[in-house]
Amino acid sequence: AIGFKKSYYDSIKAAFDSENNRKSNEKYFLELKQLAQENDAKLVVVVFPFFYQLNEYPFQNAHDYLNDIGKKDGIIVLDLLSYYKKYDEKSLVVSKYDLHPNELGHQVAADALYETLINRKIVS
Repeated sequence: AIGFKKSYYDSIKAAFDSENNRKSNEKYFLELKQLAQENDAKLVVVVFPFFYQLNEYPFQNAHDYLNDIGKKDGIIVLDLLSYYKKYDEKSLVVSKYDLHPNELGHQVAADALYETLINRKIVS
């Protein structure tokens, strides 16, 4: 009423938490699973967190939801949040203006994915 707007992160959180978005995510997971099965491929969904307040992460419920879909539908979900929590988020991003993973951020993701693929015996 007095002109306050949601923050960028609050807007993202609200959009993800919408029932429509949750249904869409589950639908897309199942479509990916079907495509993988049709092509005799293994499906691994990798979830990158926002590099924002990793130790008091405001999007934990979104990660939990995606992990729950994976468990329910038999899809391997690699959630990178726990791997990134070991670092200061500033050390993982390109710059304060570009929050995409930098070299270290990509290395952490690559190592986690490799470990998952080995542990799941997807690669040897």
